[in-house]
Amino acid sequence: MKAAIGVLILVLILAVTNPGIDQFVDWAVEELRSERDSVEILEVLEAAVARPIFRNTTERSNYGVISMFTVKGVGQEKRYLGIAGQFFALDGREIDIEALED
Repeated sequence: MKAAIGVLILVLILAVTNPGIDQFVDWAVEELRSERDSVEILEVLEAAVARPIFRNTTERSNYGVISMFTVKGVGQEKRYLGIAGQFFALDGREIDIEALED
């Protein structure tokens, strides 16, 4: 009985912390910023451009306790797992904003 309650609590926590598309876009923009060394004003402009691009090229598959995010661009598709408010690249590649813009 205690194990079942523990599993139920874990499932509830994962469901509540399952990230949405807005959290993914915020994370993706921050990842993009951390990958580049640029002047502060360029970072602001890059974020202003990156947010709509990520929002328009990302599809979310919601499985209740986890979400899969697929970022589609020209000739590429990258998948990320979202669980407990965290994101993990499933193919080990970095986000490439230039490839999404083409």
